[in-house]
Amino acid sequence: MSTVMIISCVLAVTSLLACVSYRVRSMQSNVFVLLSTWVLFALIYALAQLFDCTDQFELMLQHFAAIDFYTLVVDGMLCYLLFIGCLHIDITSFWQKIRIILTLAFVTTLLSFAVTATLLCWIFHFMGMDYPVVTAMLYAAIIAPTDPVAVLALLKNLKLSKQLYAKVASESLLNDGVGVV
Repeated sequence: MSTVMIISCVLAVTSLLACVSYRVRSMQSNVFVLLSTWVLFALIYALAQLFDCTDQFELMLQHFAAIDFYTLVVDGMLCYLLFIGCLHIDITSFWQKIRIILTLAFVTTLLSFAVTATLLCWIFHFMGMDYPVVTAMLYAAIIAPTDPVAVLALLKNLKLSKQLYAKVASESLLNDGVGVV
């Protein structure tokens, strides 16, 4: 099975699960897709073990391991996801609240980064692990920004005023950009 075929299958399964997730009202669609893909992977693994198809399963894992996910996500998908998220922002509310949005996006992300990196360095030192400070800083940079896709999906379900929605959604999109930088 070629890499293009595997990616096509993954996208098809994910799209199918996203469609099914809209039928399940008790769970947010992002959570449903994540949990169902875990279950699907476990099912594929169990079937590979049951029918002695572990060679094909290992080949599939090798194809996934060969994909450069950093390039795929950061260079390929992130800009489109942020662009799509920006389409839902009321630009008038954004410009009215630009100061608070920029303050929240930059100050809170940088503060979260600094606190997380410092605590992680302290925890590493306390546990006797000799990790470089750069490791703690990289981890903190990854988890400091909120996920704008998840925030926007959550905000759609809430009945918020346009201005509050614009503040929270804009801050989420901007601090994701700060985290990437």
